[in-house]
Amino acid sequence: MDYAEFQDADSHTQQSLEVVDGRAHRAVVTRKKTGHRVAIIGGGILCVALAVFTIYFVRNFAESHIHNGKQLTEADVLPNTTLTVAQSNNTRLEGQFVVDDEELQVSFDFLSSVQDDSQLDSNMVSFMTTTTAAATLLSGWKGFTMSSENDAQEITLNFYQFSSDTPTSVIVMHPDVVLSQNDEDTLGNAFSSLMGKYFVELSVKLGAHGVIGANSPPAVVLYNFAKWVDQFVQSGPYGANWDDLDSEVEKANEVVKVLKDPLKNSHRRLAGSCAISNTCGNSCYGMCGAGCSCWSWVCGDCGCWGGCKEHDYYCSCEGMTSFWCINVFWVTCY
Repeated sequence: MDYAEFQDADSHTQQSLEVVDGRAHRAVVTRKKTGHRVAIIGGGILCVALAVFTIYFVRNFAESHIHNGKQLTEADVLPNTTLTVAQSNNTRLEGQFVVDDEELQVSFDFLSSVQDDSQLDSNMVSFMTTTTAAATLLSGWKGFTMSSENDAQEITLNFYQFSSDTPTSVIVMHPDVVLSQNDEDTLGNAFSSLMGKYFVELSVKLGAHGVIGANSPPAVVLYNFAKWVDQFVQSGPYGANWDDLDSEVEKANEVVKVLKDPLKNSHRRLAGSCAISNTCGNSCYGMCGAGCSCWSWVCGDCGCWGGCKEHDYYCSCEGMTSFWCINVFWVTCY
């Protein structure tokens, strides 16, 4: 090998050696280069290991240790309430929700069911107290049911008072029928009571319990109707004097963050197919939640979801009392 060949083979070496010495020197340089490559590879492995550790730290420590280092759990969200889920599958979500009020303990049975091809369940949302002593606290409202017929082209809302075992108010809605003022007042009076507030709190508690709507069609229905109740009575003239739920919603969102793989079985929205916008006076158009209050448990996070975006169209652009805004049996996470 002459000098020129040696210079091409190792351009970093500025030596002028004879052939014999060049061979000897070549061997030394090769060993040095090999050691240099090993150092680079070792450094790369170390960087990857540090990156993995950093991601693990952020996800499992930084996100879960909040509020002065305390990891939030379901018990920290609405601590005066307890939840028992008796059944949860693709068509049915039911259980018991208990509120420990300052005056007494109020128990509610809840149900959300959706119809599938087997038609074993019907489209239904029900929230009914079993505590007869709560009549005064709940302004006489015992609970409600909402059901749909004819492929969700008709919904019926039944409202129950403690004075009767049969519905005291019945509202039937169709897509082409405008809600009457009398029916609107019934909705406002019933849902602005503590019965309506506790129904909204049930949604928050279920989220903290780990029931993510993206994995549960009946949960999506219950959550979106609770969202409608919250927005309807807070924005309307019905004077709902509820305690601010923002802090409890925040805590529920933190619990959802640290759930292990909350979207494991969901049909996640396609990237870029949905974007939050300011549309029809709604600056958080497309995000799941009441107004700009993110309810991450509805579909899994605070991003834009197609089902919530469609529902926002009917509620924000057509109005809170439009048929497809109140009727939520069609809403899904996509």
